[in-house]
Amino acid sequence: MDSLVDRIERLLAVLAESGGAPAVDPGRPGAIRSQLAEHFDFQQPVAREDLLQAAAVLLRATSAQADHGMYFGSIAGGCRDASVAAAAFEAGLGVLPVAWELAPGVAELEGLLMSHFVRIVGMDPDRTVARVCETGEEAQLAALIAAATQCFPEFEADGIAAVEGRPRLYCSEAIVGPWQKRAHAAGLGRSAVRAIPCDEAGRIDPTALRRQVIEDAKAGDTPFFVAVGAGAASTGAIDPVKKLVAFGRVQGMWVHVDGNGLGLGVYASRLAPLLAGSSHADSFATETRGGLPAAGSAGFLLCRHPRPIGHAFSVEDPRLPATTAGAAEARASGLLGARRAAALPFLLWLAQHGQSGYGELLDRLCARADELRAALRAADCRLRGADDVPVVCFVPPQVDGQAALEALAARLRASSIAWIDAVTLPDGAPALRAWVSSSATGPSEIAALVQALGD
Repeated sequence: MDSLVDRIERLLAVLAESGGAPAVDPGRPGAIRSQLAEHFDFQQPVAREDLLQAAAVLLRATSAQADHGMYFGSIAGGCRDASVAAAAFEAGLGVLPVAWELAPGVAELEGLLMSHFVRIVGMDPDRTVARVCETGEEAQLAALIAAATQCFPEFEADGIAAVEGRPRLYCSEAIVGPWQKRAHAAGLGRSAVRAIPCDEAGRIDPTALRRQVIEDAKAGDTPFFVAVGAGAASTGAIDPVKKLVAFGRVQGMWVHVDGNGLGLGVYASRLAPLLAGSSHADSFATETRGGLPAAGSAGFLLCRHPRPIGHAFSVEDPRLPATTAGAAEARASGLLGARRAAALPFLLWLAQHGQSGYGELLDRLCARADELRAALRAADCRLRGADDVPVVCFVPPQVDGQAALEALAARLRASSIAWIDAVTLPDGAPALRAWVSSSATGPSEIAALVQALGD
């Protein structure tokens, strides 16, 4: 009888041969819904083989392949081998990591991975709480809730209404949208967020931040939280981490590094210097399904303050065994009462390739971005945004205005030539954005993209 490992190896071989495109033209939503109605009416049983075949055909035809060399999207893919294997293990073995006693092996594997990640970021392993979350978004929101719990003693029991003075949190204009949503979810309200102007690259202006914090404090508000962007969606820019951490210390504010875009750059020699200073932040959050290729889809949360994490998220659930002394319990460190073994794909992939192998992969992406910038410059494109990250923003010659750029990006996607996005930069100007996120991108793909822009 075939072992589970043998079956996974065969599945990986089939997936590797199945090709795919960097973008698809699925038509209008109604067309897809018509296809769904043919196979999924939920009234009568369907043979498993027929059902899986229908699902495979549909997903293949309507899914952009994020590990394709012509995929330049900001949500990275890749590393399918570890993701497929981990998903098979989790589903096939019925892993339930919600309580240590239910899945001690997974819990300890996650603990091992997070101890490693704490060292990579440079935080104190004896003082840092490091937890796996279901997603990067959960990790970011958990950091904000922990900060409010730490900074406002009355917040834990009585909520934001009991806090004296209007709590204020600060981030750059480049990342303000997600933080408004998180402030809303945390009960602070969207107007609590101050959007600070950026420089031309999309990095926050520290002088403008200082001025806004001082003005708010004089007005009777309570500045308490600074979100440092590490991989803004529009340009990939990384804010000056060291300066912002130092500023937060002087002001007595919680400093958080939002690494959902490029936080895993701590593994890369090209990106790690830009993230230096994260080791002294109050919290750091990132995800494996962000702007850099990694296996799986998990959030990582590091926090230098154990108390607010415990107070905000610890709960006893009568459905589950009692907490195990000395064990890291998933239910005591995040918003969700139950979750997947979310970090298992990344753990398996990192163990296979090593941190040096992962760092080399990320450095190659940065080098490819440099090559793309050079090719675009030679084609008379106007470069915008940051030039030290694997994200390239540009405006092709003789293509002007938001509508024209959106039409060009849509044409490339609809024809399955390349996935590329039209974005609005922090200064309001439109541009195309090529996020170099696929390990399959090479010189030929760069040349093909530049040629397609002029066709």
